[in-house]
Amino acid sequence: MTKIIDTLNNLQLPNIDVDSKTYLHGNHLTVNQDASNVSFTADVPNNAVVLTMNDLSANFYCDAFHAHEWVFVAKGHLEVKMDTVNIGLGLSFTT
Repeated sequence: MTKIIDTLNNLQLPNIDVDSKTYLHGNHLTVNQDASNVSFTADVPNNAVVLTMNDLSANFYCDAFHAHEWVFVAKGHLEVKMDTVNIGLGLSFTT
C-alpha cells in the first residue's frame, strides 16, 4: 500500500485550460495517511481483481487558477481538503 500512496503523491497532474481566461495550473495531490481500510474483491463479469483503499484523507492544490465569466473574475490558488477519499484499481485478465 505504501508504494501506491507514494505513486499518488508523486503523480504529475496536467494543467487544465478551459479557454484563455479560465485555467488551473500547477495541480498536485497529496494523500495524507497510509491506507488502513483496504478491500480486495473479485470482479467476476470483467475477470478482474479490484483493490480499493477507503476513507483516505487527501489535499488537492492548484498553484494558479483564473476564472472569468461576464464581468466577474476570480484568481489565486486553491487548496481542497478531502476527508473521505476512496481509491480503487483493478487488474483484468484475458484468456
